[in-house]
Amino acid sequence: MFSGFIQEIRNGIHGASPDLLCVAFEEPRFFEDVEAVLEADPDVVATAPRLRHYGLLYAHGRVTEKIQGTPGLVTGSYDFVELLGVDPVREQAVTGMERWLTGAAWEGLDPAFRGEDLLQVPPELIESANAPGTGPENIRIGTANGLLLSTGRVHEASYRRGQYISVLSGSIDVVGDKSKFTNARAYLALAGAYQTRHPALDSTTAFMELEPLGDMMGLTFNDPLMSEVAVRCRDGADLDTVARRLEPLIGATVLTWEEQNATYLGAVDRERGLMKLTLFAVLLVAAFLIYATLHMMVTQKTREIGVLGAMGATPTGILQVFVGTGAVLGVVGCALGAFLGVLSAHYLNDVNDWFERNFEISLFPKALFALDKVPYVVEPSWVLQVVAGALFITLLAAFLPARRAARLTPVRALSHE
Repeated sequence: MFSGFIQEIRNGIHGASPDLLCVAFEEPRFFEDVEAVLEADPDVVATAPRLRHYGLLYAHGRVTEKIQGTPGLVTGSYDFVELLGVDPVREQAVTGMERWLTGAAWEGLDPAFRGEDLLQVPPELIESANAPGTGPENIRIGTANGLLLSTGRVHEASYRRGQYISVLSGSIDVVGDKSKFTNARAYLALAGAYQTRHPALDSTTAFMELEPLGDMMGLTFNDPLMSEVAVRCRDGADLDTVARRLEPLIGATVLTWEEQNATYLGAVDRERGLMKLTLFAVLLVAAFLIYATLHMMVTQKTREIGVLGAMGATPTGILQVFVGTGAVLGVVGCALGAFLGVLSAHYLNDVNDWFERNFEISLFPKALFALDKVPYVVEPSWVLQVVAGALFITLLAAFLPARRAARLTPVRALSHE
């Protein structure tokens, strides 16, 4: 099951991340210039500009209000988000953005809105009664068509499609040797919900169109309207090789999808390592039980071992008797364990659904990782490795008491009380 979980998590992360991401440009670059260099590479299929910033969301006419407070400070219901400005058409060419909306389990999301209309809100859905007024003069105000939030955030905060949301952020304007922080605000209507199966992205990111985000941040036509470029490569391309080849050409750091999510993937790999350690500990406990059982058997059957020796049994023959006993236990246990393991994996979701339906108990909470079902993959090579390891440890545990029995002389064994 854990291998299936790992594979599902990796597939979700890869599907939510571009193959390559160009960041940290050495100098400001316009997308058209970078696009020309990138798409000249034979392994590059599509590119898309992105503008990344941070901000706070405040929903007008919110159904439920959350109050967040610290000693001496009370604030309204503001939600922190990472704002990602995208070109909807280009973004769909490099990531699975359209699939994210198709899979968003939110009633009222019109699946017909795609392409250029991805971040548009139908006029009949906009809640004009909750439209905000104008802001103070010292706040830069922009307007945008729509905002995309994750399904989980929409459900948690009780957002409604068409609901007005204020996006609050800020920018630093440098004039000569002085800098000034300017508040930035945009009024948007909630256009839809998305779900990528990438927990970190879903919990933090809000999508809006590239130009409105640039307008909100005070960027003009003289400023590059991007902070990074997403790239999709052809199937089968060596992403590491392509990334290292592109870096000097565009003067930026190019990250593969695994490098973009190194922290999260590293945590998942550590979970795999802990699982192997736990499995090894279980095998050691089983081996100790076999050793203890055979050790007690040798102790209790010492006189019988002496009788066998007196009747002509060789030490090798006695050794084979006890090793064979341990081998039978190991073979039967491994065969039964492998069979029950594969069977339980096959019916895992049925058992989990039965417990949820009858006892409201979830053995494996699917909602925790936004999964429709508990994933599992039966890897024959992994099953064989576990079985072989278990048999080896079993035979080793059986050999130690068997060697003790084989070393008993008939006289010493028969005089045992």
